Amino acid sequence: MIIHQFLGKTTYNGERIYIDKAILNEVGFVPGAKYRTITDQEKNIVEFEIDLKGPNKVSKKLRNQNPVPVIDKTGHDIRAALKDCAQIKVTFVQERVIIEGIKLTADVLYETDKMNQTEALTTISFCAGSGISSQCLVESGFKEIAAVEWNPKEGKEHKFSDIYMKNHSDTIMYNLPMQMLEADHLPKVDLWVATLDCV
Repeated sequence: MIIHQFLGKTTYNGERIYIDKAILNEVGFVPGAKYRTITDQEKNIVEFEIDLKGPNKVSKKLRNQNPVPVIDKTGHDIRAALKDCAQIKVTFVQERVIIEGIKLTADVLYETDKMNQTEALTTISFCAGSGISSQCLVESGFKEIAAVEWNPKEGKEHKFSDIYMKNHSDTIMYNLPMQMLEADHLPKVDLWVATLDCV
């Protein structure tokens, strides 16, 4: 049975939980009571449970000359359980205090998106040059499958394609004019990228 709930914020990047409320007395967390800590990283939950042999002890402070129970707990396990949580919901039940981490909607959507994206989008770059734009694509999460580079203005049509292959050795290079290419000869990819031609 829930006795009390409140919404709070994480402190010290979620590594510390500090609760100083008189309601702790009502659920068994009186000054001197021993308790243990249980964490669930997947569900973003930290739970304190009264345990006569527990390693932690409820402390106290004075407020208006009255003693108030205090739970002050830190640890890497707590930080891991509340990682990236913007808020916490604290629930008091008999002999238990349950802290649930709450993530912002945008953060949850971003994490779900990353989990669902099993493979990187693939690309072919035209007028690939020495591969600078291809490197930008790779660093943005794309996978470069092939590239087309031909620059007769330099006198050595393979000058830039050679540099490209040093930077992207696992990519297929088409070192010939684009008008000689046939679409059927190109690998299937998600995106064709045409960069600026050299002038």
